[in-house]
Amino acid sequence: MSRLVHALVIPYPLESHCSAMADLCIKLASRGITITFVYTEGLCRCKAYITDIAQKTGLDIRSQEVSDGLPSDFDRSLYNESFLQCVLNSMIEPVEEVILSVNREDHPISCIVADSFLPWALLIAKKLSVPLVTLWTQSTVLYSIYYHSDMLINNGHFPSKGRGTNDCIDYIPGVPTMKQRDLPSFLQATQMSDFMLHAIFLSLQSVREADWVLANSVYELETEPIQYSLHSATPLCSVGPLLPSGYFNNHPPLEFDFSMWLDSKPANSVIYISFGASARVSKAQIEEIAIGLLQSKISFIWMLPPQTMCSNGSLIEILPHGYLEKIEDNGIGLVIPKWSDHLHYTVLSHHSIGGFVSHCDWNSVLQSLCMGVPLLGFPLYADQYTNCKLVSDEMDIALKVEHGGVNGALVERMEIAKKVKALIRGKEGRKARKKIKRLKRVARKAAIQGGSSDKNFDNFVEELICKVMHG
Repeated sequence: MSRLVHALVIPYPLESHCSAMADLCIKLASRGITITFVYTEGLCRCKAYITDIAQKTGLDIRSQEVSDGLPSDFDRSLYNESFLQCVLNSMIEPVEEVILSVNREDHPISCIVADSFLPWALLIAKKLSVPLVTLWTQSTVLYSIYYHSDMLINNGHFPSKGRGTNDCIDYIPGVPTMKQRDLPSFLQATQMSDFMLHAIFLSLQSVREADWVLANSVYELETEPIQYSLHSATPLCSVGPLLPSGYFNNHPPLEFDFSMWLDSKPANSVIYISFGASARVSKAQIEEIAIGLLQSKISFIWMLPPQTMCSNGSLIEILPHGYLEKIEDNGIGLVIPKWSDHLHYTVLSHHSIGGFVSHCDWNSVLQSLCMGVPLLGFPLYADQYTNCKLVSDEMDIALKVEHGGVNGALVERMEIAKKVKALIRGKEGRKARKKIKRLKRVARKAAIQGGSSDKNFDNFVEELICKVMHG
C-alpha cells in the first residue's frame, strides 16, 4: 500500500537544513514510499548522497532540480536575507512546474514533505488537496521559543532591550530559564520589522496548519518542549537524530590523508574545530582562533574551507604569517582547507578526538551526541546561541566561550586557549565527556528498532498511508 504514496520532498535550500531532510527521504523510502526529491544547484551534494544510497539499496528515490531564483555565483551564505527573499518569493513557481510534470508522467504526488521554513508548501498542499508534513530541523526548545514568541513581546523582551540585560526569561513552556543573549539571534533584533523574523513568523503560521510536524530530535533529550507541544495546534513528533547510518553503526573511520597523524595521538587528546560548510567567520576572529590554539598547546585539527573565510583569501593570506609552517614543524596541528561530510564524520569518530569546537548548529550537536564527543560552544548566528545554552547549561555536555556574539565582538585568543585546555585536560571537560557518553547511548537507542524515535516514525508512516488512501 505504501507504494501508492508518492511524496514530493522539498528541503530548505541550505545544506545545514537539507542534510536532515536527505536522511528523512531515505527513511521514508525504506518504508516503501516513493520519493521525488526537489533540489537546487547548491544542494547537489545532498542529491548525490541520497542518489548513491538509492542506487545501492534499490530505494525508489527520484530527483528534480529547480531554481532558487538566484544566479549560481551568488553567495547565499553571506547574503542571507536576499537569499531568503528569493526562497520565499521565487521557488514556488518552479516547484509547481515539477508537480505538473510528475503528475503527467507518473502516479501523482499524494503528499508534500517540506522544511518548516517554506511557508508556501502549505499553499501547494491545499491546492493539491494532499497532506502536508513539515520537518523541523532545529531543536524543539527553539520551536517552543518561536511558537510562543508573543510571550516575549508581551513581557517586553522583544524587540530586544540590548544584550546587556540580565532579565531572566522563565515563562516559555518547555524552555529552561535563559537570558536574552541565549535567544536565537533573530529574537535579539532591536526592531520588529526585521525581515528574517517576519519570515520565521510566517513559517510558524503555516506549521500550525500542517498535518504533521516531524522534529529532528529525541524525546528523551527534549522531553519538556515535546510534551508541551502536545497542547499546540500540531504536536511535534520526534523522529531524530536524522543522521547517516554511520553515526549509529560504529563503523571504523576509513583511511584518509591525515589518518596517520591522528593515529599517532593519544585517545581524547586532539581538539577538532569546524564551523560547518557555510558559516562565515571574520579574518580577525580566525587569527584569534589560530593563536589561541597555539597558546593552548593542545593538538588540533581544523577544518577551514574557503567559504568559512569572509575575506575569501587563501589560507596563507588569512592565517597569521608563517602559521602553517610553525604548526607543521612542531606537529601540533593540521589545517584542512576543505569541507566534506565524510571527512567530518571520519575525524569526529576518531579515538584521538577529545573535543569539538563548534558553532553549535543543531546538526553538529546531534553529531557530537552520537559520537560521544564533548563540545566547546562557539555560536555565530541564528539558533546557535540557544543550542549553546542547551548543551552547556542544561545537558552538561559542553563548555562555551564567554564573549562574542550577535554584535560581532571577538572571542579573544586567551579565552580560546583557556577553554580548549579545560575541555581536553580539565575537570569540566572530563565531566562533559562522561555525560555525553551516557547521552550517546540514549540518542542511539532512540533511533534503532523499537526506540522512541523509531516507534514514532512507524506510527507516523502508518497514519500518512491511511490518510492518503482514505482521506
